[in-house]
Amino acid sequence: PAESGEGLAQVKTATPGTLRFLVHISGRPPDTLEPDHTLFAAESVNPIDLATTIASAVRRLADRTELASVIAELTYLAAGTRERLHRVPAAAEAGMTVAFPPPVRLATVRAAVVDALRDRRLTHPWLAHHPPTLRWVSGTESAAVAEADGIVRLTVTEVAKATGRAPTCYARHAASDIRHPILHSGIPTVGLGPRAGGLGQAGGGDEWVDLGEYLQTIAITAAVILRWCGMTAAAAG
Repeated sequence: PAESGEGLAQVKTATPGTLRFLVHISGRPPDTLEPDHTLFAAESVNPIDLATTIASAVRRLADRTELASVIAELTYLAAGTRERLHRVPAAAEAGMTVAFPPPVRLATVRAAVVDALRDRRLTHPWLAHHPPTLRWVSGTESAAVAEADGIVRLTVTEVAKATGRAPTCYARHAASDIRHPILHSGIPTVGLGPRAGGLGQAGGGDEWVDLGEYLQTIAITAAVILRWCGMTAAAAG
């Protein structure tokens, strides 16, 4: 299903792509034997500040016309220790995720991230000589099937027959498997399924599926296959 928790009220027709990466940032503690660095902050380069600056630069990818729908978020930041709150750390590691809708391509987003880090190095004197290290963690392409495509219209029709209401199209399930046949074989693909606990319960002990919509999904899938192949239920029997 669309995994929004709405079940057959939605048909999944698109999936955003994702890009996850880590940035290692070097800083500079103040050159002093004084244990507490607070009073010497002006003489240091705090890598935590640099990490948030870099994250802001990546978030500004959405300012570009071709990337207007891109969403970037700082999701991980490691630096220093709780036992040394009085010290400026020497380095930080930041992790970010970027989500991008079709038709934006993964290669375009990767290049834009590199450009964002390059621009930031040019405007910060420390980063100009101590550039951050970028490491790609994972990435998936975006993919979509047009809502006017025959498979979408047929699926919507059969869902409406079975449930009594036409479903809406859903496009916020990132890295959905519908991307594989679309991208690798050019096969228009949709996702549908019964109402369930949603992503918040996926894989948990309280995960559940609505039995009535589960049975409806089987009937809908069979009807779509038969009609797509030009058959009727009577002929198939």
